[in-house]
Order: sequence, then C-alpha cells, then structure tokens
Amino acid sequence: MINRDVLADYFARNCGGRNVCVTGYGAEGAVCAECLRGAEINAVVGVRPGPSWERASTAGFEVYFISDAVAMSDIVLITHPPAIFEAIFPRFVRPYLRAGQELWFLDSNCLLLLHPDCPRRDEFALPEGVKIRIVGTDDFC
Repeated sequence: MINRDVLADYFARNCGGRNVCVTGYGAEGAVCAECLRGAEINAVVGVRPGPSWERASTAGFEVYFISDAVAMSDIVLITHPPAIFEAIFPRFVRPYLRAGQELWFLDSNCLLLLHPDCPRRDEFALPEGVKIRIVGTDDFC
C-alpha cells in the first residue's frame, strides 16, 4: 500500500509549478492523481476512453486522451505496467513529447524498451531533451 502522505510530499518537492499528466487511472494512477491534487499540483489524467476515463472524471479530474494530456504537460507520469506502456508509447506518448519535458516511471521495467539496444529502438527513442526519472513506489510504502 502506498503511503499517500509521503507520495504527496515527494510530488510537492519535485513538481512545483509544473503541469503533470498521469497516464492511466488504475490503482496506482488513481493514487498518484489524488496525491498530486493533495499537493496542489496541477494534474490532468490521460487515458483512453472507457472505464478509467469515467472513474477519473467522476473523481473530479480533468481527463484527456493520452496524447492531448502529454502535449499539455511538463511532467508525464507513466503509471502503466510494461505491456500497456509498450502498446501506448509509440502512438500516444512519444510523438507528443518535446524537449524540456520529464518522463517519470513508476515501473522501471518500462525502461528496458527505451534502452538503445532494444530491437524496437526506433519506436521508443526519446526526443532530444526529454529527461527520465524513476519514481520508485517502494519509497512510498
């Protein structure tokens, strides 16, 4: 179980004044979105239409399609597991990233797809100037 107070404090110290997109609204995405709101960080939720969209909207978040949320954000927080990240990143995240943005991951296994030796490196290469950060959920339990 994630310690929400510790996570909210982490976000308050590291996100100040920047817009954050939480991709995905599963268990971890919902907790992260709530903690960002609790830390008074401007956060939107980026999901595909469906149940997650409805849950995030009902919880009072601004909800956008993933690509739109990525384009409007300074920090993109990836809460998806690797299999879903692999499906959404090339089409809905990567084309909308720009220099100066930060890509934050809850699951470090997603980074394997960003490695230069990845066979699909052309689909997963980051644009110049995009920084990566791993937000270890172990730090918040």
